[in-house]
Amino acid sequence: TISANASYQGYREKDLHLVRREIMQSPFVVVASPEYLARNNTPQSPSELKTHLCLFATTLTGSNDWVFTKDNECQIIKIPKSLEVNDSDLLLQATLNGTGIAYLPQFLVENHINDKTLVPIFECYDTSIWSLNMYYQPATTASAVAIHFKDFLLAKH
Repeated sequence: TISANASYQGYREKDLHLVRREIMQSPFVVVASPEYLARNNTPQSPSELKTHLCLFATTLTGSNDWVFTKDNECQIIKIPKSLEVNDSDLLLQATLNGTGIAYLPQFLVENHINDKTLVPIFECYDTSIWSLNMYYQPATTASAVAIHFKDFLLAKH
């Protein structure tokens, strides 16, 4: 059996009998559209997020907690459960449409930040890291087909 999943900093491994191989990682970035920020004041600190419409996906972060670190001090902000989506593309689209503020992996938003359709917020803070991992049986117990498939996937990455 080979499976892939995304996890975030603080995620607990479920099956310790499988081998985990990280395929990629990306820090989270807090973003909003220029239109949203024009209608609402830009938050100056993570604690101000509680007064904004924040969009979140527990499929990306595991909860409605957003993590911020600055000067070795960590803040975990519990985002009010106003609007939860279960798909990162829907979350990105809602953010681009000016619906609210989102906490998304950098690789999803970097082109939108570059073309100024999204504005990064809290750039002086570090955030959680999103990672894509592949889990598979150790070579001693895996079938030959699973081993070849795993090797194929890793070679393509």
